[in-house]
Amino acid sequence: MYDPTIYGGSADNIIYAGGGNDLVWGGAGDDKIFGGTGDDKIYGGADDDRLEGGEGNDILRGDEGDDRLLGDEGDDNLDGGIGNDNLSGDEGNDVLNGGAGNDILSGGIGNDYLYGGTGDDFLAGGEGDDTLDGADGNDNVHGGNGNDILSGGLGQDYLSGGAGNDHLQGGAGADELFGDVGDDILRGGEGNDALVGGDDNDVLYGDAGRDTLFGGLGRDLFYGGAGSDSFEFHTAQDSGLGAADRDRIMDFTQDDIIDLRPIDSNLLLGGNNAFIFIGSDAFTAAGQLRFAIDAEGNTVIQGNIDGDATTVDFEIELNQTAVALTQDNFYL
Repeated sequence: MYDPTIYGGSADNIIYAGGGNDLVWGGAGDDKIFGGTGDDKIYGGADDDRLEGGEGNDILRGDEGDDRLLGDEGDDNLDGGIGNDNLSGDEGNDVLNGGAGNDILSGGIGNDYLYGGTGDDFLAGGEGDDTLDGADGNDNVHGGNGNDILSGGLGQDYLSGGAGNDHLQGGAGADELFGDVGDDILRGGEGNDALVGGDDNDVLYGDAGRDTLFGGLGRDLFYGGAGSDSFEFHTAQDSGLGAADRDRIMDFTQDDIIDLRPIDSNLLLGGNNAFIFIGSDAFTAAGQLRFAIDAEGNTVIQGNIDGDATTVDFEIELNQTAVALTQDNFYL
């Protein structure tokens, strides 16, 4: 139940609802409405409004216009409506819906749900375990701290998980996904996507399209999916040694490429030197790349960058029946 009902009319109003559970209609005009304490329901109406819920579990509706909505304390529900809106949940477990337009949504502290709606939106989860969905448009989605779930939806989206163990889903379009810190799961979806795991142990799924997958540090698993995919390695530290530490490509085909160009193959020489592929032969010098078949029947790619012909400096596993690799399977 709501206490007083306040109507702003057609002027540019400043309304302080005060204590109690209030129902406020801003009406036409550029209104500033402050809910105060209590569980309030505030409608901005037409034009460009500023709505602040204050304390309590509030419902804020921007309606038409470019509105600014601040939930403040409590578990709030914010809907921007039509227009380019700015929504901030602040404290509590909040629900934010950008609606139509190019919106900015910030969850703040708490386990929040952010939905961009139509338009090119910016979503930031903040602290807590958040769920973010860019929906339609070319969206920029950031999880922040916590174990977050990010979805780009339609359009060409950029997703960044931030700290925590996150799940990123690109959806339709050519998307960019960055897991950042934590054990993340990245799925490109449809389109030609770029996936970067970041630190720790990540799982990357390219899905449909010509995708680029880069795990970064940690023990990563790659599934290229349908299409001709590229698996990138930027340093010798990106993949470790032995079955327990090396990266694994789970579905490599002859249409895929393993890109080692960023790695300097020979630390004894200046510059960034390309690898020399020697098939299954033994190492004789720095800068060589070979493959072997392990006891499980998997193909293991091995690189030597320091010139010690008796040691392997990094390994990459193709987790399947032995693959007859040639130089054409690599960018060296």
